[in-house]
Amino acid sequence: MDTAEIVLQAAQLFIALAGLIGLVVTIQQRTNSDNRSEWWKRYTWSIENIANDNERVRSAAWQNTKALYQSSLITKTEKALIAGLALETLNDDNRKQDDTGGSDAPRNQSSGTPNDC
Repeated sequence: MDTAEIVLQAAQLFIALAGLIGLVVTIQQRTNSDNRSEWWKRYTWSIENIANDNERVRSAAWQNTKALYQSSLITKTEKALIAGLALETLNDDNRKQDDTGGSDAPRNQSSGTPNDC
């Protein structure tokens, strides 16, 4: 076997390895893209159902959002979106409680404070 044949076989081996590495990288990128797509579908479902009238659906949406927040697929921007959504929802709940008195105790009509009865 002369030097030219050795160089040719080494080049063929190098090209085959480069092709294999390219294939593995492509498969990983495709898998990651598919996983991100599924993550986004679950996120969209959660956002659409967080304000659902059905308590069970609303609870499932929040549980799903929590799981998505802890996922390794989430980006910094999406984390900020979910955190902002949770904070806004909490603020809305607090405003609703303030508007309704935030207490089950009857209120004095003149002062807006709970009756001492």
